[in-house]
Formats: sequence, C-alpha cells, structure tokens
Amino acid sequence: MEEVRAAIREERGCRVVVRNYRRDGTLFWQDLSISPVRDEQGRLTNFVGVHADVTKRKLEQDRLAHQALHDSLTGLPNRTLFLNRLKHALIERHDGPLAVLLMDLDDFKIINDSLGHLAGDRLLASVAERLASHLRAEDTVARLSGDEFAFVLADSTHNDAVRLAQLVAQTLRDPFDLGGREVFVSASIGIALGEATSSANAQELLRRADLAMYRAKHSGKASYVLFEEEMDRVLRSLETRTELRRAVEREEFVVHYQPQIDLLTGKPLLMEALVRWEHPNQGLVRPGEFLNVAEETGS
Repeated sequence: MEEVRAAIREERGCRVVVRNYRRDGTLFWQDLSISPVRDEQGRLTNFVGVHADVTKRKLEQDRLAHQALHDSLTGLPNRTLFLNRLKHALIERHDGPLAVLLMDLDDFKIINDSLGHLAGDRLLASVAERLASHLRAEDTVARLSGDEFAFVLADSTHNDAVRLAQLVAQTLRDPFDLGGREVFVSASIGIALGEATSSANAQELLRRADLAMYRAKHSGKASYVLFEEEMDRVLRSLETRTELRRAVEREEFVVHYQPQIDLLTGKPLLMEALVRWEHPNQGLVRPGEFLNVAEETGS
C-alpha cells in the first residue's frame, strides 16, 4: 500500500499484489493495477484501478517456497533454511554468544529396520514435535537429514546449551507410541559455541558440533559433549594419516640436503638428508606437522 500511496502522490501508475479482506473477514490476495487519467491539458483527473483475485496463485507460491525450505516429513526447517538462519544469527549477534547443537538418535537404524520405514517416519515426526515444543521463538530446530536434528540458540551461553541438551534427553525419555507399539529412544548431542570474537562461520560451527556429536556417540551414546580443540587435532591427525599414504603413492616426498659446518674451521663435515613433503594444495608442509604421524603409521 505504500507503493500505491507513493504512485498517487507522484501521479503515476503502479502494479502491486496486496493483502485484502472480504466483508466476512476472509483473507484474499489482490493483484492491483492503477493508472492515472488526464484531461486534454494533461492535468490529472482521476485514477483507474483494475484488480484480480490471485489468492490461489499466491498460496501456491507460498506452498512451493515452504517446501523448498522445510522438511516434508516433520515440517521443520531443512538444512538450507537452518544454515541461512545460522548465518543470520552470526551476523546479528554482535557481542552475544551463540550455540549450535547437533543431535543424532541412537540406534535409529535398528528401529527403522525392525519395525519398518513407516514406523521410523512416525518416530521422527513425533521427535520433531517434542523438540519444537521446548524452544524459544528466536531459536531454531531443523531436521538436517535422516535422524539428525540441529539447533541454533541465539544469545545462549555454555550453560544454556547444556540445559537444552539435558532438556532434550528428558523429553525423549518418555516412550513413543508407534501404532500400538512403545519404543524408547535416546540421543547423542554435540555442542559448539560461537563467541563474539570467533571467526568461525556457519559451516565451521556445524562441523565442530558434528565432531562433538560423534565423540558423544562413541563415548556410550545418550549423552552430550562440548566441542574442544583437541577434537580438531585428532581429526587433522586422521586426515594426515590418509594423505600420507597417498603422498607415498604419488611420490610427493623430496629430499633436501643440509650441510653441517665445523665452527672452528668453517669446513663442511657432512650432509644431513631431510625429507620434505610437497603437498599439491598446501605447498611445502613443515616436518613437525607430519613426521610424528608418519612414524606412528610406519609411512
């Protein structure tokens, strides 16, 4: 309507889609086009408006937009919308902390395989309903894939994130009714915090929460773990192990020779052979970053 008012003030035409209501209070969407009418001297005499009911088209557009950004089974935001909201929260949080939680149901595959996919879908929908009922309006819970759910908690500290993880565990403690059969489930949760001074982006925070979640799952399940830098070191070590094996196959190692000099005479005593790794993407890798791993693996 602001565009319509501006067009009238400026004596020009415009076309807009506006929300309107019928006499009985029913909402409908209206495609409205207005055009100025002028006399022979070019002076504005009046406006002519033409409108059409486009409610069906507008609702269909809204439905398609919702489908593109929401999970069809649970109705929760999908990965795309989750990352959008996380990025927005990182931009808007200013000096406020932010928490990302990644949750994976324990032994969901057993339930899915033994009771069937229909029962598995019913369980996921029920879990989503319980999770959504415990969040604040400014927070987000999304289904990323399969039995994996994620949370964005705006302006939340370590304690807030832990409280939510404990609340989730309590929420899942009651049995789920799957067509007359009761089942119990638990979840492994990883927590990553985004501080005001952190340079971590949305994908990085989600990756950290993922690492913490797998640590929780491998530590006995039905628990939560806060991300620590040590987890990154373990991951980097694992990645280095894999790349070292490929480096041997691709002959990426080279030998650099360094002389040892007698300080009294200034003459070289011997040559020290040092192995160096010419990584195709990282360039020359420092020995301290791969020698220990190479010795552990026998590479």
